[in-house]
Amino acid sequence: MTKEEFTPIYDDDGNIRGILDGATADYLESELPQPDNALFAADLKRANRVRISDVMDQKFRYETIAPKELEELRQCFELTDDPACGHCMCIGDLTFDFFDAAESVVSVTLHHGYSIRCGLWKDDAELLDGTLILQWLADHGIPELLDAFKKDEIRAKEHAAELAHWKNAMPACIRSLGDKALNDSDVEPIRIALADAVPERADQIMTLYEWLGAGCGRYTGVPSYEMVTMFLLLEYSTPELVAVASANGISAKALEGARRIFDCWWFQQRKENELVPLEFHRSQ
Repeated sequence: MTKEEFTPIYDDDGNIRGILDGATADYLESELPQPDNALFAADLKRANRVRISDVMDQKFRYETIAPKELEELRQCFELTDDPACGHCMCIGDLTFDFFDAAESVVSVTLHHGYSIRCGLWKDDAELLDGTLILQWLADHGIPELLDAFKKDEIRAKEHAAELAHWKNAMPACIRSLGDKALNDSDVEPIRIALADAVPERADQIMTLYEWLGAGCGRYTGVPSYEMVTMFLLLEYSTPELVAVASANGISAKALEGARRIFDCWWFQQRKENELVPLEFHRSQ
């Protein structure tokens, strides 16, 4: 049974410290078994009809009793050898209700073409090849999930290219830190490495400007690994930042880095009343 829409989280003294949505609370307390590929396949084998609908509004999308289509669908729902994969925080995209005559056999929801959820299991189950079900749906008049998947793949490749470019532009003194240099929650190791290699504060700022200028170029929605550079720059005073940005011979890349820090949300929040010359804003 689903809990109330939100469930409070209490500390040892009985004070509310947070809330959980009911579905997540149910999942955390569930004692159901984990998904089993063989048992699930046997359930699907019994079914002679499937009805597909949207999870959000239960809108009907497709239904079939064709044996060939049902067999294709069974193959699409093959799970990995160890399918339990946690609990997706969304409610899913589509519901597949499988029937044997008038009796419901099993009902599952599809999540991003990656996993399925069933009320018979605790964890979601990872699909062996999620693209199979997305292609089957597209072939039967439901193309939007495959379209979204392809767009996500393109974005993932773009993000991977941006990250590779960012790592390549990383100052040599920081590169030895490896993944620590991408951790925006702890910039201390990066600060130390930079100070050891570049003693002068103005040179440190210029180094960080060059690095930030090699980033994705966005002023909002910045990848978390680029926040490392922004957080370090925000530790310097605004006059120091402006002085370095005003230096003769500053490279175009460093100037772009300066403009990105002066126009970023964090600068507005942390240095709200500090003025910066207009030429260092992107609108100029």
